[in-house]
Amino acid sequence: MTPSSRAVRNTCRCRVARFVSPNLLTSVRCQCSVSQPVHPPRSQGSSLALVPIFVASNPGQASDWNNTGAYSCGAGDEPPKLGNEATISSRTHRRRKISSALAAAALILLAPAAGRAEGAKTAGGGLPNFDVRIGKEAHALRSSLNPSATADGRYAALIANTEAAGVWLKQYIPGLVIDVHPLFGIPEVITARGMFLTPPAPSIPPEEVVRAFLAVTSVLYGFSPIQIDGLATTASYANPTGNLKWVSLEQRLNGIPVFRGELRAAVTPSGEIASIVNETVSGLDPGAIGGPTRSPADAIAIAAQNIGVTLKTAPTPLYRSDDGPHHRFERGPFADEITVELVVFPLGPGKAVLAWKVLLWQNAAAYYVVVDDASGQVLFRKNITNDQSQTATFDVYASHSPAPLAPSNATPGSGIQGLATPVTRFTLTSDLPGANNLGWIPDGSCVTTGNNVDAGLDIDGIDGIDPNGRATGVTGGPSPGCRNFTFSYNPAPGIPPPGDPPTGASYRLGVVTNLFFWSNRYHDRLYIYGFTEAARNFQNDNFGRGGLGGDPVRAQAQDFSFDLPLVPGLAVMSDTAGGNGNGTVDPGETIDLTIPLTNSFTCKGLSVVTGALSTTTAGVTMNQASVNYGNLAAGGSSTGAAYQFRVGPGVPCGTQIIFTLTLTWADGPMTTRTIVVNVGPVGTPTTYTYSGPPVAIPDNNPAGGVATLVVPGSFRISDVNLSLTNVTHTFIGDLFVQLLSPDGAAITMINRLPNGTGTNANSNFTNTILDDEAVNSIQPQAGFVTNASFKPATPLSGFDGKVGNGTWALKIVDQAALDVGTITAWSLTLTPQGLSCSAYTPQQFTLTVARAGSGTGTVTSAPAGVSCGAACAVPYDRGTRVKLAAMPTPGSMFDGWSGGGGSGTGPCDVTLSGSLTVMATFKAIRTLTVTKAGSGSGIVASTPTGIDCGTSCSAGFADGTPVTLTAQATQGVFAGWSGTGVTCAGAGTCQVTMDADRTVAATFSGSVTLSVTARGSAPGTVTSDAGGIAVNCTPTCSASASYAQGTLVTLTAAADNATWTWSGACLATPESSPNCVVVMSASSSVGVKFSRNFTDPTIAPLGTLVSAVHITNLRAAINQLRSFYQAGTFTFTDDTLAPGSTQIRATHLTELRTALCGAYTTAERTCPTYLTDPTITPRETIVKAQHLRELRENVRSLE
Repeated sequence: MTPSSRAVRNTCRCRVARFVSPNLLTSVRCQCSVSQPVHPPRSQGSSLALVPIFVASNPGQASDWNNTGAYSCGAGDEPPKLGNEATISSRTHRRRKISSALAAAALILLAPAAGRAEGAKTAGGGLPNFDVRIGKEAHALRSSLNPSATADGRYAALIANTEAAGVWLKQYIPGLVIDVHPLFGIPEVITARGMFLTPPAPSIPPEEVVRAFLAVTSVLYGFSPIQIDGLATTASYANPTGNLKWVSLEQRLNGIPVFRGELRAAVTPSGEIASIVNETVSGLDPGAIGGPTRSPADAIAIAAQNIGVTLKTAPTPLYRSDDGPHHRFERGPFADEITVELVVFPLGPGKAVLAWKVLLWQNAAAYYVVVDDASGQVLFRKNITNDQSQTATFDVYASHSPAPLAPSNATPGSGIQGLATPVTRFTLTSDLPGANNLGWIPDGSCVTTGNNVDAGLDIDGIDGIDPNGRATGVTGGPSPGCRNFTFSYNPAPGIPPPGDPPTGASYRLGVVTNLFFWSNRYHDRLYIYGFTEAARNFQNDNFGRGGLGGDPVRAQAQDFSFDLPLVPGLAVMSDTAGGNGNGTVDPGETIDLTIPLTNSFTCKGLSVVTGALSTTTAGVTMNQASVNYGNLAAGGSSTGAAYQFRVGPGVPCGTQIIFTLTLTWADGPMTTRTIVVNVGPVGTPTTYTYSGPPVAIPDNNPAGGVATLVVPGSFRISDVNLSLTNVTHTFIGDLFVQLLSPDGAAITMINRLPNGTGTNANSNFTNTILDDEAVNSIQPQAGFVTNASFKPATPLSGFDGKVGNGTWALKIVDQAALDVGTITAWSLTLTPQGLSCSAYTPQQFTLTVARAGSGTGTVTSAPAGVSCGAACAVPYDRGTRVKLAAMPTPGSMFDGWSGGGGSGTGPCDVTLSGSLTVMATFKAIRTLTVTKAGSGSGIVASTPTGIDCGTSCSAGFADGTPVTLTAQATQGVFAGWSGTGVTCAGAGTCQVTMDADRTVAATFSGSVTLSVTARGSAPGTVTSDAGGIAVNCTPTCSASASYAQGTLVTLTAAADNATWTWSGACLATPESSPNCVVVMSASSSVGVKFSRNFTDPTIAPLGTLVSAVHITNLRAAINQLRSFYQAGTFTFTDDTLAPGSTQIRATHLTELRTALCGAYTTAERTCPTYLTDPTITPRETIVKAQHLRELRENVRSLE
């Protein structure tokens, strides 16, 4: 269908789907009824599109899109309420189709004959690479292919919207980082420092997360939401380990792929977008592309001719896709089949032509050649094979250098230290030659820059590899030329220890080499596991194996990207502490200066960050020169306390005070920054405009064009801005621009855009402002730079402090052929330093320092003034912060501050807002000495700490300090304390008041052992009055304890229905005494025998009647003996004998004899014999008193 030029009205009903971010954006799904199909065609009826609804007004969405059919909210639009429906209408306009035919006479034919544009030679031979969009040589061809200026206007509007959208988006993603594409001028890499681009969404498919984010930020890419919705999904997969998921979307116009027009997003397992890499092209008009006019066979012939092959016959087609863009032909004279694909080739933002991409394989090389469909011009050629044969040699650490031991299960702090790892030398081209056509370092190169990794130092505080930061190899090694990276690099713990400091030149070259080696090895190991070109790995050249090239790793060693926000206005000065409060620095004032810091590391936190501010400016003194910023998390900031300086009354008005800020932090060397503060107010900015005649910029001439401007008056500069109001030139990438001050100092403003490559093909500087305070630098700009402000290539602050009056010069040099221009209008805006300062006589207050206590010492101050032993009074300006420090003399100690807000024993900080007195108390040191006596050993410790005797048996304590001593025996026992002026309780703690020097003795005695054993036919107990002994012969019948030598121990026995007798070391104790006294002069043993008391102790053979109680007595006595001799308890017949009712039988007598024999046997004694009835016959033998007597005698014998 031919596109209509009349407006088409679409009506959509939308429902909010979900919030993409809690405070940022909302995505909705809309169902739209379209009265007439739009281009590209959609089916009649309903379709789905993602439409952004912005919570806040979006400056990048100021106007509706003209040709997309998508509604975009402008300022003041209200988003639909959650769950409500809204009707949205948009008006779609059609443009006329722009013809792609070009006049043949205006074209330069790119062929093997003379006139071919030169590019970089490939390492392995073959033709050079060529891209019509870059390079001076292709300028004429590029100009002939570019569409009309209408596209330029559309592009300028797109870029303005994109930049505005970026500023707006940073309000909601504070760490947002946008890298601009050098050709297309739109975001190429979108990330965020210390955060992700979106909040977690684990339950939502990654592709939906990405599309939702793109829909609501579509203007950032120069697209409408419907254009974002039209991107085709080419990949959506997870890494094998599951750490990241990848979504790739391809840009197509009318179903035709845009050459390299792909957008790729990395999504975490939690559904957060980590980064986006974008090579899509904005502003392309589908209606201007049309259909192909040239056959694929014709494109093959042109591509073959371009690489020096003339086809005698047309190749035979083998395959054609249903939709037409993809073709495959027989190989003909080539090494493999020929593939051809119809593509949209972008020439720049809003500019594209239809073209054929042809792949030709030769035996020694393979080429991608892109041929313009309309003109037959070759637009792009790339040799996708390169050879690399030269090795490089690296001295690196092949594994951990453990500190203390990694990996291991050693407990931190256990003191285990692994052996340091030695350096290993590797000589190779790469770990995986099949994947590294150029090796790690291309042939002939001697620096740590390769196809996969660019490694170097970043120690200057500006993010990026330092100008001389890459390691350069040396000659005289295993590898050819200067390809030997063999540096002395010995990090801690070092071989030999402790290792080298990280600031040495060889160390830094070594650490870059190590980083380069391991980054490349990481690339090759990941390649084996599937992280190839098609998976979008990190390579500059993908060698035709799929994916997107141009993304090597930038590896920065010793990365001190410790970002100090020292942009003027962010370092905050206050003169209200000790000044007139007029907001400027005047002579005689005391100034507080607050310098906030930001840690721009995205992963690494910094601990114990401190700053020290110093100056050599005459008449300026530092009152508070150091600030502790504490710990800064990754991406975190800290304001810290204020530094303070005093400007002497004799410092001239207009003086620049040059401060040096030195920053240090744990595990990192120091870094410095310079801060400039002017004395006196800043003057009013004045603009001085060039009024001379136009000055020509000659083509490719180092003399350039010079336009001068005379500035009248007499002043020094505080700030400079340069405006290039009207500088015409047909290729601004050729230009090198300098500004020269009256004293001849030259500062580079612009150096061949972008980034010194000279490939920016746009025209003219119109209202281009160069200002140090601008947000973006001009150097990366690959598109239009008109009507915008940029930072210059080199800061204009280099002119600060110089004389501003006199002749200034603007010099513009064209450094390439074919283009000319003219300097027509430019201007300078100069801000002078203030020439008048407010007179200020500071009010002064007196700081009095007094001393107290029994000791002596001195007190000093910073700033200087206080230096006194007894008492002193010093005047200071109002607002001065004074730090007092106390230094005790020998024999004294500082006990602390009081009065004036001071406390503790550290430095005392006071601010003079009135006269005040601070008391410093010094106390005499009293010495406490601990001695140890006795044959034992032990340790003595004190509270408060000081005595640890053990090792330190003497310590000083402040006069009057109460000290508690505690003793613990390590061999023997602690016997007690002795000494004068001490309060001690036996073997407990000892209290000492240190009002004089004291000596305390701790006695540790050797220990001896007392062993007690109990035995017998009755249970009993033995206890000790000195503790340690506890015998309870049911069943425990022995015990032992240690006592200090010489201890008097009294043992006490007790038993029910029994008597006892002592034996052993008892002192002249009657056998039947309840107590046994032992003097522990040596280790001793004591025995005690418990004898059971029997009923009827005397048995008359003819007069005593045998009863149940007699049998029960014997049973208990015998079982007690069996327990002592470990024979076990005997089980008797008639376990319970009831007196008067249980008949005593011969069986009972037999069991008693048997049970007693068992005890004798375990005691290793012969069982007793019996005279009365040696043999007991049941129901015949009569139990007699004589039987009982014999059993009792045998029991006593075994006791």
